[in-house]
Amino acid sequence: MSNKNDHISEMEAKLAKLKAEHVDTPAQAKARKLIKPLFISIGVMFLAIFGILISPTDSENQGKTTAAVKAKYSTSEPISQNPAWPDKISSLSAHAKPYSIIEVSDYSFAGRKRVKWFITAPDANNYETYLGTAIQAAKDLAQKSRVSQANVIIEPSSKLVGMGYNLALVTFTVDGKGNAGEVFDGEYWQAAASNTPPEPLRVEVAEIWYKNRANFQNANGLTDEPRLVKFISTKLGIPESKVNMPWVDQVKLAL
Repeated sequence: MSNKNDHISEMEAKLAKLKAEHVDTPAQAKARKLIKPLFISIGVMFLAIFGILISPTDSENQGKTTAAVKAKYSTSEPISQNPAWPDKISSLSAHAKPYSIIEVSDYSFAGRKRVKWFITAPDANNYETYLGTAIQAAKDLAQKSRVSQANVIIEPSSKLVGMGYNLALVTFTVDGKGNAGEVFDGEYWQAAASNTPPEPLRVEVAEIWYKNRANFQNANGLTDEPRLVKFISTKLGIPESKVNMPWVDQVKLAL
């Protein structure tokens, strides 16, 4: 019994000694309290810096977002355009000048409405403005009159309609089916115009010529041109060599 008690006492002594060896002194405890917060602060700073380094920047995020938006809305397919209003026709229409309708001719047949308009455009004076005016007029008049085909001719004068001095000649086939309207050929526009305006004197000569031609017919029913030339020369007070008709050079628009 004595040996057992001695053994227990010995074990308690060893346990007390071991506990005493691991208990901080007051100085050690104080130092531990000061150092512990410092290590915690250092750890927090390290985690923050590490997080910044491995996380994407705002610009990177923005770049990824922009790329995603572009990928969503971009397409490799071309944007569809109205085939009846190609770029070249559209750009020329920007040169359109004011115009006046001087005569209308309907050449329709059953089931297909076709109309020809003769117009004047005093402010048009070159290839672009002649074509642009006639193109815009054809589009406007086709929509307003609901025709299948609109034909517009710019004349140098209201007194020379149909005499062949066309400053511009434009045909707009709304459905792309030609004159007959039976087969689609995709040719919506046909256009030609003069590069330069005719000389005003020649236009005036032509006006007088066609107005008075019926009064200068010979026995064969033909125009007595020498007499008519002399008449115009006297009327305008110009030499007979200056009595000349207009010359209009037309250039076809390539589409």
